[in-house]
Amino acid sequence: IATIDATLQSAAKQLVPPERMATLLEDLLKRNRRLQLLKMATLPPTELLGRESAATGTGGPAQGGAGAGGLGENNIFKHGVELTLRGSYFDMLDYLTQIESLPWQMYWGRLKLDAREYRRPVLTLTLYTLSLDKVWLTI
Repeated sequence: IATIDATLQSAAKQLVPPERMATLLEDLLKRNRRLQLLKMATLPPTELLGRESAATGTGGPAQGGAGAGGLGENNIFKHGVELTLRGSYFDMLDYLTQIESLPWQMYWGRLKLDAREYRRPVLTLTLYTLSLDKVWLTI
């Protein structure tokens, strides 16, 4: 258990702290004035090792509670931010490249590009970080 805890703590140091995630993404947006932020929202934290995924191996989302094997508060939580941006394709690509080059890691969730207005497409991007703490700052 001590080895697993040490491994988790080491991995957590490479991830963006949940409380800094939204600010970090906004700071990157300030560098690219051609992108317009249409919406930014935090997603509710979810248990990475939920009842169903721990009991059956399905990987489904957790519904809260203690979970199988005494999980619950002793769990890893997935914290997400959803951004909706408008701008040129190349400006969006540059923004995504900046996110990838950060010294901290984030997990990509969903990326949706709406190019009905091909000169000003809209990108919806969902990014996640992990934490041992369920507390999550909301926007």
